[in-house]
Amino acid sequence: MSLLMMPINLIAHPMKHLFKLFVLLSSFAIGFSTAKHPAIPYFKIKKELDPVSLFSALVSVIVVYLFYTYIDKDKEDRVREKNLVLGRIEEIYQLVKEQSREFSFFTLPYSKAAANTKRITVQLKSLEDILKEIKLNHHKAEFELILDQVRHLKDLLTSDEENEKEEAGITIKDGIVFYSANRMKQIDSSYDSLTTIILKYQLKINRS
Repeated sequence: MSLLMMPINLIAHPMKHLFKLFVLLSSFAIGFSTAKHPAIPYFKIKKELDPVSLFSALVSVIVVYLFYTYIDKDKEDRVREKNLVLGRIEEIYQLVKEQSREFSFFTLPYSKAAANTKRITVQLKSLEDILKEIKLNHHKAEFELILDQVRHLKDLLTSDEENEKEEAGITIKDGIVFYSANRMKQIDSSYDSLTTIILKYQLKINRS
């Protein structure tokens, strides 16, 4: 689990218990006051019990408790949803890191090269659908920046049109892609940029 998710998991459960204790003590105080009628200096307390006032006080406490419970549940639901989103972003981040380590001797099966960015794109689209479903701000500009970087990486991995110079391109033979030294530098740089953008996006979602 990413360290970015830890602050969210620490959100104020003690506050919920503190409020419940407050409600309990308030109810106890109302009951105690009506039962004992203590003498308070400078105030006169009627000896007879006022059912309407007592009922009104109890209803007020119950309404406040139910309202807080609803708000608290909504907050917990949002925390769980955000944890889910951060978890999906972490999966995409790890996928990109894993793919960046797959190159060996400047070669890669063409099917693998084409599938790499497709997997990333599919997961990003799935993440976008989740963000829209739970109505969490998905920071469209930053999200589109990630997609643009993925498209740029796809061109580097599978297209020889990125550069006109032969030493900057790729060669495909028997289903294997051979990358030039210059193209490998571009690919490495693109993967580094993509991981950085995803990490920044994860931070932005975490703080939203």
